[in-house]
Amino acid sequence: MLCLKCGNKIRKGHKFCTQCGSKFDFSVLKRKK
Repeated sequence: MLCLKCGNKIRKGHKFCTQCGSKFDFSVLKRKK
């Protein structure tokens, strides 16, 4: 999983990017095809 803002790698299960601090909503990501 990559951060959409900064491209930092995010571990599975993490909801925040450790680099830029942006929050992830995986339900929104799954809707986009």
